[in-house]
Amino acid sequence: MAKLLAEEVSLIDVAEIAGDAAHRTATTPFGAPPGKGVRYVGRSVPWKFNFAAAPAAVRAGLDKAIGISRGCAGVRGIAINPITHETVPAKVICQLRAAGKVRA
Repeated sequence: MAKLLAEEVSLIDVAEIAGDAAHRTATTPFGAPPGKGVRYVGRSVPWKFNFAAAPAAVRAGLDKAIGISRGCAGVRGIAINPITHETVPAKVICQLRAAGKVRA
């Protein structure tokens, strides 16, 4: 995985990565310098574009994660992650609590 600043890639680069079954990309403002975003690029899973081919444990884990995420729907704002001490969306703290990773 590599971390790139927003100005290091073009929209065409992003579109090509998104359409490529061998690579993945995502952005986040978290862990970036103030006012900057960070783009991550890396190898994708072999079953990209074909979730039915994902291992059963992966599908079950994703179903669990989606359930936790839906249970925290509507949580707004930002908070400090008690594990990493970074600024994160408040929904992350709700999800950590629901998963039993931090105390309520």
